[in-house]
Amino acid sequence: MSKTKNNKERQSEKTKSDLRKEISRIEDRLAEIRAMLNSATLPFRVFTKYSRMREEESYLRCAFCHAKGEHYSDSCPKFRTVQERKERVRCRFCLDVLHSSRQCKSKPKMCTHCPSYDHHTALCERPEERGKLQKEYDDLSRQLKALYVEHNDM
Repeated sequence: MSKTKNNKERQSEKTKSDLRKEISRIEDRLAEIRAMLNSATLPFRVFTKYSRMREEESYLRCAFCHAKGEHYSDSCPKFRTVQERKERVRCRFCLDVLHSSRQCKSKPKMCTHCPSYDHHTALCERPEERGKLQKEYDDLSRQLKALYVEHNDM
């Protein structure tokens, strides 16, 4: 009888130990993500139907939804993902639909989200990385909360 009890106690201790390790692993990952989210290297992309555009830019059309004078292409609320946006344009530099990136005559500009000249700001993937990290952070926070409850119930 006492042998069975000892086995159960050992199993319970092993489970508690595994639970503490998992809690520690999640806490470490949350700290990593928090540091990345707080760094300036992962910018936000703000989606708005109406942006405060300068008066002299009120004639501009969004390269993706074609709304005139409502918002900049980077803020397009209808086409939010880089993948959706890439499907709507041919040139990754000027967002034109008539020519490819190889044929573009526009002078390359530095992306405002990252230090690259290889794409237009509206096609930058950095803001999406922020969104993915935020989702991972939220999911891990929920898992951690459940593990704390489980740990306290033992």
